[in-house]
Amino acid sequence: MAVERAAPDAGMVGNKLQRDMEAVLAEDHFTSGEQQLTVSPDILSLGHAFECKAFKTGVSVRFVLSWRYPIRRHTMTERSQDVIVITGLGGMGLAIARRLGSGRHLVLADYAQDLLDRVAETLRGEGHRLDTIQVDVADGASVEQLAHHAAALGTLRAIIHTAGVSPVQASPERVVQVDVLGTAHILDAFLPFVSPGTVAVCIASMAGTLVPLPPEIERAFAAAPTSELAHLPILDPQHLDPGAAYSIAKRANQLRVIGASIPWGRRGGRVVSVSPGIISTPMGQAELQGPHGDAMRATIEASGTRRIGTPDDIASAVEFLISPQASFITGTDVLVDGGAIAAARFAQS
Repeated sequence: MAVERAAPDAGMVGNKLQRDMEAVLAEDHFTSGEQQLTVSPDILSLGHAFECKAFKTGVSVRFVLSWRYPIRRHTMTERSQDVIVITGLGGMGLAIARRLGSGRHLVLADYAQDLLDRVAETLRGEGHRLDTIQVDVADGASVEQLAHHAAALGTLRAIIHTAGVSPVQASPERVVQVDVLGTAHILDAFLPFVSPGTVAVCIASMAGTLVPLPPEIERAFAAAPTSELAHLPILDPQHLDPGAAYSIAKRANQLRVIGASIPWGRRGGRVVSVSPGIISTPMGQAELQGPHGDAMRATIEASGTRRIGTPDDIASAVEFLISPQASFITGTDVLVDGGAIAAARFAQS
């Protein structure tokens, strides 16, 4: 926010002006994608700039605003509402939005604007209240804007991070950027807004469950600063094919949740990862049509349930994990795979 001050002498007002403005600007709230601003309704004028006055000092101040999103006025009722953030609007993200959205305010985020528009139209038609924001989770600044926007709407009840790319969709480099850094960015950006009862659920994958890693690499994935993650030698895209990059990335997600559970817990929040098996989503169907499709079908047949998973299977797990009944579950992974990993490890002939 750029600020222009029309004052006789800025040095004359100094800290007193700041204190006076904080006292005066306290009656109502207006938000943008970048920040929350507090202004008095009787000194507001329409447009992207408004005049207000520090009444105690008699100094006129002009604020010039550059908005990333349209100004939206929130009533006290809206500001007290529960907010659910969902990143990624594929099959799982849409099912989770439907399951969790009733009576809450949804904030939907995805890289693809056309998908955002289609899903928003569908969900609004079903009666859901929601905002949409185009976000690239590989970009930390983009995720921070999402966090600020969502936090300004009310109480953050849950952040469900489903956004990701699969081996048939992306290069090893993009897998690392989206699947590894994306999860770290989400956990970092929302941490300042965590309050008692806030829950983050990060979608990992059963592909990460069987990845053996040295203890020092596991510690790095759990606790290294986000700025250092992409520089770990194990994530060097020149030495990875897309499948290996994906499996390692999903193990990194599971470990990042473990590390994040401590700072989130200090604020009263919880963090859990969910590792789906083979799920019938557009991404899952693309994988089934890819080079590993036969192996995936064999995995399904060998599992205890002998069926492919549905997006509703994952939505059910997420619904439980954000509920008070799961209040003692944090810093861990929940495997929702129909028994596929159990069969891979201990299948009887």
